[in-house]
Amino acid sequence: MQAGIRVPGPEKYRRSLRETIQNLDWAEPEQWTREILMDAIVDRDEPKRLVLNNPNFVRIPNRIFDHTVFYVQTESKLRGIKSLLPNDEIEIFIGICNPATFFPDVFRNSKATAFEAYLKGFHVTDICWSDVIKRIHHIAR
Repeated sequence: MQAGIRVPGPEKYRRSLRETIQNLDWAEPEQWTREILMDAIVDRDEPKRLVLNNPNFVRIPNRIFDHTVFYVQTESKLRGIKSLLPNDEIEIFIGICNPATFFPDVFRNSKATAFEAYLKGFHVTDICWSDVIKRIHHIAR
């Protein structure tokens, strides 16, 4: 706190951030949207650095393979963040799992009953983390 760094609990931002991005629906936010969001997230003066953590920001188990794109929500979520925080420096940190543990984990956390149906036409050997990273890099430019 002395260095101006805030790490709020997830209850302070996860829902409001998700709903704000969804409500944008690709539109530009009003100029005051950032201030309202920041007021909801931090209790005091705006910090020099704000650390937000959400392991499910783009990892909604039932939607990972939607529209034949691995992690299809990546672009819309990141564009939403960029539009909400246009003058802020944003850093993204990603943890990548071994496919041998990733696929059983996301399937177990989904509502699907059959693994093949859950993959929605994907074959596990065709899925590359590098594709997701490339899409993130493209948006981050």
